[in-house]
Amino acid sequence: MSTCFGLYVHIPFCRTKCPYCAFDSAPDQDDLIDEYIETLCDEIAARPEQARSFDTVYFGGGTPGLLSEEHMGRITDFIRSELFVKPDAEWTIEVNPGDVTIDKASFWVKKAGFNRISLGVQSFEQNELDFLGRRHDVQDALDAISDCQMTGAKICIDLIQGLPGQNTEQRMRSVHKAASLKPSHISVYELTIDEGSAFHAAGAKFHRPDQDAAADGYLATSKYLRGKGYLHYEVSNYCLDTFDNMAAHNARYWQGRPWLGVGASAHSFDGTRRWWNVRGAAAYIQAMNQAENAIEDTEALTDDQLRLERVALGFRWMGGVARADLHADGVDDKLARLVREKLVMIRDDRVHSTVEGFLIADALARVLA
Repeated sequence: MSTCFGLYVHIPFCRTKCPYCAFDSAPDQDDLIDEYIETLCDEIAARPEQARSFDTVYFGGGTPGLLSEEHMGRITDFIRSELFVKPDAEWTIEVNPGDVTIDKASFWVKKAGFNRISLGVQSFEQNELDFLGRRHDVQDALDAISDCQMTGAKICIDLIQGLPGQNTEQRMRSVHKAASLKPSHISVYELTIDEGSAFHAAGAKFHRPDQDAAADGYLATSKYLRGKGYLHYEVSNYCLDTFDNMAAHNARYWQGRPWLGVGASAHSFDGTRRWWNVRGAAAYIQAMNQAENAIEDTEALTDDQLRLERVALGFRWMGGVARADLHADGVDDKLARLVREKLVMIRDDRVHSTVEGFLIADALARVLA
């Protein structure tokens, strides 16, 4: 039986570009949408032979939610006609609260077939939304969540924390509000200033929380959400009540399971080989027209590289790391010390990060790999 893949579909269109965003997206590209979608369909049709069946589909961006019903329907209908997607597959769409209406939400779920909606709320504090350059306000976010919940789809609320001048009490206001709405999933990310973002280009220097303050806020967030019935299953991710509410598509990245990425800058992985497409909608269309693929580069991973990836990713989520994958000198003594310090725990020959261990997941991988 063939291995199930996940399908990632990149939609690089936005109404505005948030200053912290370094993803492949840009405003003022509406004239490219029609050709981009047809090119997406061409790439899906030309997929690798081994990518036959799929159990997750994820539309990311950019802002997939801004596509018209006609455009979105063209892609989702083509996926279903061209690919075998399991009947119980998770279908996720990322949306901006400012684009949500009850009619749009109903279309995404009832007609396009999405059963999970990820809302880029980022904050329930207006001054923080203003700083982050979001084009929705707090009421837009509340209305969007309500509209999406009425569809019966699983709802994920994304938050960004660690903003300049933000203390733990201020950080927790948005966490409290998110939990009170009882979405099936909450993601809480720390603000990063990545190369390629407007903040980075402007040389922005913010007085952000120091490491101790960030750690206090992180642990307070985890403690509060766990107290409200959320399972802290990955560094930045919480699911309500049951692991059935975990983000199945994202979990395949952490588990090293294969996925096919289509669209500008999309990455793919078949279990041993990784490849990625050119960046930018126009460049993607041009590459597909000229070469019938948009691959910018590819790499084959050695067994040891795959092992190191399993370790690096395993400490970032509840699945943990196989004890046999840890090759560091003196690893038994190091593990014993980390257990005493309550940074890891060992069960059934697997080493798992604790919540405190999540704070230093990358360091754990470096020390033990």
